[in-house]
Amino acid sequence: MNVLILGCGEVGQACAQRLLMDHSVEKLTLHCKSMQRRTALTKELGQEDGVDIIHFDIFCNEGFDRLSALIQTLKPDYIIDCLPVGNILVPIFKNTSLEQASEMMFAYFNCLKAAFEHGVKRIQKVSSGGAGGLGISCPYRHGLSTISGGDLLLWKIYFNGALHQLLINLHESAHASVGLTIPRALIGYEATDEAHIIGCGDSTVYTRTELELCAHPSQFGFITKEDVARSTLNSLFSTCFEQDCITQMCRAGINQSSHSAQLLESLTQDMALHEQSAGISVISLGSLGNQVTKDMIELLLAIEWQRGQYDQSMDPRTFISSRGYFSQDVLNHFEFSCGAVDGDRQIDHSLCNLNHWHALALRHTSNSELTTKHIGRYLAAIYQHKGIEKK
Repeated sequence: MNVLILGCGEVGQACAQRLLMDHSVEKLTLHCKSMQRRTALTKELGQEDGVDIIHFDIFCNEGFDRLSALIQTLKPDYIIDCLPVGNILVPIFKNTSLEQASEMMFAYFNCLKAAFEHGVKRIQKVSSGGAGGLGISCPYRHGLSTISGGDLLLWKIYFNGALHQLLINLHESAHASVGLTIPRALIGYEATDEAHIIGCGDSTVYTRTELELCAHPSQFGFITKEDVARSTLNSLFSTCFEQDCITQMCRAGINQSSHSAQLLESLTQDMALHEQSAGISVISLGSLGNQVTKDMIELLLAIEWQRGQYDQSMDPRTFISSRGYFSQDVLNHFEFSCGAVDGDRQIDHSLCNLNHWHALALRHTSNSELTTKHIGRYLAAIYQHKGIEKK
């Protein structure tokens, strides 16, 4: 097993130690930001077989390229991401702009998304709720700051919340599996050189009085980094999803019920009867966007070609328009090309592509003969089976 841990602070180190103790790991790569942290990790884990420790700043322009190259080179089976994204992006936003911080968020997210193209089986993100169980009334901050406390907290919650939504949607995408661990208590502890000071949380040190206050059960509460590591690895290896926030969020969402499914079936049957009685053959108004409309047009041509209604001597735009499948306004939005094309506004009506579409539809439906009136159902089946395979 090949594992990459990003942002290997105290929690990342605890995950690494538990991996080495409880799992068969052939290669473990630990990433951290600074040379100082790399030295500390080397002291603790550098003698372990198969462990490689690297350091560089991800949240800069060249950092994202290095991260992409690292994932491409390592081809890890699993990624544990412990980067404190909210904490990283708030000062970037304060010192530059919201646009710059957002661009960095998307660049980082795109690196995670692309990881699944290189054989990654699952990404487990260790994140933060921002304020434990105290909500936006939380008076605690990480040290003294000239930045307004409430403002700082809200921006941290903002960036973390945006990231969590991106990860939920990535998890529900084709070929992706993402978990999310959110500790909701103060994480500790690490000894310091001074016995009257202890290290907890995001590399912050506390006196006994400060610790007794913020770690009180009515405030943040207190958990160990080993607690976080245990929950993280349970979710990573799909042994327990009880504390995986993405799993719980998906379960809690309102999904289609049997009653609403029956209503939908009745509604579409009524619409079909009206289409038949009025002689309406329109398939799409373009309401689902360029890509889906393009897919509908190409699948339509594939079905009509297989039925002998359309052939390569006909102009596809004229053929589709004359049959009333799409309005001229919709068709004018696209370019037609008999060959390989790029982009979501170019229709490939080559025989190779039409054959491809016809085979896809047959593979994902039980019908031996396809009809244009069920194009929506054919595409739903194709999309459900992890998207459209490349030709």
